[in-house]
Amino acid sequence: MTPKTAEDRLRYAKQYANVLSSVGIPTELLQLSPNKRIHVMKALSCLAKFMGCYDDWHSVRRKHGLCWSTGTEKIDAFTRFFDTSKDLDTMIQWLRQAMAALPSQYLGFLLFCTLTGLRASECIESVRLLNGHQMTDYYNPEQNILQHYRFPDLFIRRTKAVYISVMNDKILSIAQGITPTPCYKWSKNGN
Repeated sequence: MTPKTAEDRLRYAKQYANVLSSVGIPTELLQLSPNKRIHVMKALSCLAKFMGCYDDWHSVRRKHGLCWSTGTEKIDAFTRFFDTSKDLDTMIQWLRQAMAALPSQYLGFLLFCTLTGLRASECIESVRLLNGHQMTDYYNPEQNILQHYRFPDLFIRRTKAVYISVMNDKILSIAQGITPTPCYKWSKNGN
């Protein structure tokens, strides 16, 4: 998991550890929103494995019908598919408004994120690789792709993995024009 995910799991495990030791109904957990409950359950699952009481946690989950989904994923996907407020024209209009409102040093980064489809953390790593000595291993000019799969620690996750991004000279020049600011760093250790 990413460091941010690990931090969240640890925080939720500390905050809701009492659910594992309680013998009654886990009302505190049942009162959470479905999305937050899933994150808390993942944290408690990790904690239960660490503490050696995973079987007890599993029986609490079964007894109270705690599922690993919100139950609305299918209808949410269907609704998003037919949501006309999120069409391409609306997205482009939002991008233009954001670019007009942002300071100039962030415009290239936002544009690079949009054109590659990468998440912000992945864009930071991508730009770092494109501006560093590993560019030849990362960018394939013959195929016009970024080869994320060559850096699995940065881009390949258990879920939501990204393997390649299609590039052209314009997108490459946008990435190479991005310089580090205090908001994002090129390396994981902050140097």
